Amino acid sequence: MNRWKGKQGKTGFTLIEVLVVISVVSTLVGLLMPAVQKARAAVLQIQCMNNLKQLGLATAGYMAQFNSTLPQARVSPQGATWTVLLLPYLEQDNLYHQWDLSKSYYQQTPAAREAVVKLLLCPARRLAGQETALSQSGDYDPITSSSARHMKGTTCDYAGNMGSFGWMYI
Repeated sequence: MNRWKGKQGKTGFTLIEVLVVISVVSTLVGLLMPAVQKARAAVLQIQCMNNLKQLGLATAGYMAQFNSTLPQARVSPQGATWTVLLLPYLEQDNLYHQWDLSKSYYQQTPAAREAVVKLLLCPARRLAGQETALSQSGDYDPITSSSARHMKGTTCDYAGNMGSFGWMYI
């Protein structure tokens, strides 16, 4: 027998119960989000370290082919940099063949200058869409111009050291 025969109680949640549940869920989400963000940051840092490892392997491959010589910081003062010389060892042969090493940076095609090599970007540092930038202030092509002009080109999050003697000795 049902002892509550005469009473028909309302089945449902009160406003206070709903608010308590919402606050508990919000607190749990608030505790979980920093952990998720830390895990994401750790993954991005691991990707950056893997990029550095790949650059090291590419440099070793270059050195093996060219009798233990490091890639030049620049082929000429306004020319291609060490990153262009490493492209074949980074599985970027098509992009490497777009560069004419006898020409200055400013004489290269926009496709060659602006091509994005994801391996050269640290995902922990840049957001998507921030891969290209203008050339540094004061850069100019001495062949065609005597004043500074800015040209769009790709960027790199990793740097090479030119040593103590400058571009031509590396």
